[in-house]
Amino acid sequence: KKEALMEELRARQLRNATFWPLQPEERLPALLSAADAHLVVQRRDAADLVMPSKLVNIMAVGGAAIVTADEDTELGRLARRKPPCVLRCDSEDADALAEAIRRLWEDERLRWALGATAREYAREHLSLEKVLERWEKEAISCLGAS
Repeated sequence: KKEALMEELRARQLRNATFWPLQPEERLPALLSAADAHLVVQRRDAADLVMPSKLVNIMAVGGAAIVTADEDTELGRLARRKPPCVLRCDSEDADALAEAIRRLWEDERLRWALGATAREYAREHLSLEKVLERWEKEAISCLGAS
C-alpha cells in the first residue's frame, strides 16, 4: 500500500511525511528513538496472538505507543497497568485511533510518562534474560522437576 499512500499524500499536497528505503538493522534504535509517538495498529483477530516485535523494540527505547487492541488482550493489559505502558484504543475504530493520536500529540507529559514506563517494563519483563528465565521456570514446572 506504500504507492497508494504516497499518491494520497501527493494528491493532498502534504509534505510532512517522508518515505525511506529499508534501513540497516543497527539504525533501528536511533530511528525508533527519534519518533514522538508510535502506532501499533492490529486487526482485532490478530491482537492477542503474540506481542508485536515492533512494540518490544519501541518499548525498549522508551517510545510512547498507541496500540489498537481490545481491553482483554495482552496489549490491553499493558494499557491498564498502573502506570500504563501504552495508550490503547479499540481495534478497527478509526475515530478512537484519531482521538488517541490527538491526545498523545497534545500531551507531552503523557508521552514522556508512557515512554519511561514502557522502557522500565521492557527492562523488567522483555529482555532476553528475563524471557529465558521465565521459560526455564515454566519448562521445569511442566516437567515436574524442582
